[in-house]
Amino acid sequence: MLTKVLGIGGLGLLHDVKCGARASFTKVTLIYGENGRGKSTFTTLLRSCANRDSDLLEDRVTIDDEVTPSARLMFGSAESSYQDSKWSGYTPETLIYDGNFVNENVYSGSEITSSQRANLLDFALGASAVNARVAEQKAKRAEETATEAVRTIRRQLEYLVSGVMEVPQFRALSEDPDIDSKIAEAERHKAAVMRISGIKKQPIPQALDLPALPLENFFRVLGENLESVHAKAAAQVSEHLSHLNGTDPARWVQEGLTLSPAGSCPFCGQDTDELELVQMYRFYFDHAYAELRRAVDETSTEVLAITQEETIQRLSSARARNNEIIRQWTEFVPLEPLQGDRDELASVSIENLRDMLESLTARKSSAITEACGSDTELEEASRLWDRIKSVFEDEKAIILGYNRTISDYVDSLETTTVERSEDELQRLRLVKLRHTDEVKKLISDANDADEKLKNAEKAKKDARETLSTVMRNTLTTFRSSINRHLDQFNAEFRIDEFSHNYRGKTPRIEYQIKLRGKSIELSGGRPTFATALSQGDKSTMAFAFFAASTLADPRLSEKIVVIDDPMSSLDSVRREHTVEVLVEIAKSAGQLILLAHDEHFLRGMRDKIARTDNPPQMTELELRAVESRYSDFQIANLDELCQSRYLSDYKKVSGVVNGTINDREGVALAALCLRSLLEGYLHRKYPGEIPSGITLGKAIDCIKKAEGTDSPCSQMAHRVDDLQHMNAYASKFHHNTQPDMEAARRESQVAIIRNGEKILDFIHSA
Repeated sequence: MLTKVLGIGGLGLLHDVKCGARASFTKVTLIYGENGRGKSTFTTLLRSCANRDSDLLEDRVTIDDEVTPSARLMFGSAESSYQDSKWSGYTPETLIYDGNFVNENVYSGSEITSSQRANLLDFALGASAVNARVAEQKAKRAEETATEAVRTIRRQLEYLVSGVMEVPQFRALSEDPDIDSKIAEAERHKAAVMRISGIKKQPIPQALDLPALPLENFFRVLGENLESVHAKAAAQVSEHLSHLNGTDPARWVQEGLTLSPAGSCPFCGQDTDELELVQMYRFYFDHAYAELRRAVDETSTEVLAITQEETIQRLSSARARNNEIIRQWTEFVPLEPLQGDRDELASVSIENLRDMLESLTARKSSAITEACGSDTELEEASRLWDRIKSVFEDEKAIILGYNRTISDYVDSLETTTVERSEDELQRLRLVKLRHTDEVKKLISDANDADEKLKNAEKAKKDARETLSTVMRNTLTTFRSSINRHLDQFNAEFRIDEFSHNYRGKTPRIEYQIKLRGKSIELSGGRPTFATALSQGDKSTMAFAFFAASTLADPRLSEKIVVIDDPMSSLDSVRREHTVEVLVEIAKSAGQLILLAHDEHFLRGMRDKIARTDNPPQMTELELRAVESRYSDFQIANLDELCQSRYLSDYKKVSGVVNGTINDREGVALAALCLRSLLEGYLHRKYPGEIPSGITLGKAIDCIKKAEGTDSPCSQMAHRVDDLQHMNAYASKFHHNTQPDMEAARRESQVAIIRNGEKILDFIHSA
């Protein structure tokens, strides 16, 4: 039996339920809640607890927060808890009627599917064919004995694991010869997690990048000769003369120069040595020559600067700094110092390369207009440089790998809380515990118990196969019970031709619904289930199925029955029979938890149960709005929930008058009720004579006008002055607005009591 809800978090409106001991559950627990207050969510929680289906809860997370769903429920002295998307602890046996039951077993939307008929067969057989299940029950008792033996050992194992892991996982843990060292490592890891901020501030190794050596450009400059210099000069002259008319002025000038005798014009014989245009060629030639010289100087300077021995020395210095940083990290991650065993190779290679580059530079400088530097020399220079680069790049690759290792380690610290590292430490300790002699013996006993349970389950399976031969009779009985309920529900349809088959993967029920002698198709066809039955008829049929099976369940006294809003779309006759069915369930079930949005229905249910012989203990609860419009369980009073406004006003005023209400806020609220109490009394005393909806002042006018007439109100005419006097006082704070509430708070308590007495005396004497 569910006795307490210790806590619920992150489930729809049940975001932070902490009802605890304030709201204990008893054999019959009646829960009132307005629509949208979380009744269905609570029912789904109990269903998930019974069948261990975490998806039911993960689909109902609180949408306006990121709290992970959780729950703690007490069943007697046993606890069942939901954490990290899984249930642990006690598993209750429940029968639940709600929208999910209807969708799974009866219908969904406008049709009845084959899977629903298969589920309904399982449901029906669990509650019927009692005589045919004698052998099955005997086998089941044997299974229960074996199950209890398994549970006893399991509880011992659960005590050992203390919720760190599931028992099957604990039993499957393999022996680890290095467990002690792993536990020590886990302890170090936990310590590191606790000091992560300081660890993150430690520097990491920095790779030294080798400058790019422009060998291709260097050899290209070496390869330029006089002919290429001429080509550059010609291009520059052509660009300079582009302003001349014609399609190719450069060619025109070039042809003119070939016709001209040395130093004179071929047309007029004049001296051309001093002409600007003629000199231009020589000028650009000299410019291109200078450009070549500059290019040789710049490229040679660049490559020789890069290929100095200091380049290798910088690598060695950077390695020393990095090794000091690496030494600091070895406390946390396995890193080896960087080695300089290839520095000598790099040093020899850079020396040979520099000698080659200096030789080529000297050759080119001595004959600037001649090409030098062969492809073979370029290939050899590239080979030497690649060898140098490989030393730098290999060390850089090692450093980058170290940095990834460091980053992964730091990330592991950031993504691991102290609690998680403690969990891992506890897991490793359980690995060690699992293979102690004492636990090995316990596991061996568990294996023996599992084997006995397996044999008992096989015996039960054989007994259930025998049971299938009488399934038809069972379904006939089930149909009769359902139709009896439908008759008492005053329904015009009946269930006809119950049978079973094995067409699907599992057996399923085949049946027909008859309405006024006509068969209703379960899906498709005309007339169809979707349109022939009203929503109330469909709800009635679903509840009749549940009631027939539940009341026939031989183990009903061991089960918790949970029913969520069973009277939806029901008229008064069907509501009355629903109450009768629920009373029968309350008497027979281990526990009945009834949730509804109709407080009058719940009160009627309570009163009906209270009139039975030996009525069970009952509790009245309410799912009430709390902070941020979430919901929590509170003790409820169905009488107060069902009472009229008039009765509520009467209780507040009489409470102040007789002294049971004496706090300032309660007295002020009673002052606000004075006028509405008197108003309500007159409307009830003279229904029809005083028009509905009019206020106290107008009601007094009606009484005054009735004086001397045959109206019943005329009997009150002599008290009009008293009424007006009471109205004058009560009108000061008859509206529950802030100014009037403040007036009520400031009013003398003695004055409120005195005027309350007058009104009550008036009501009682009249």
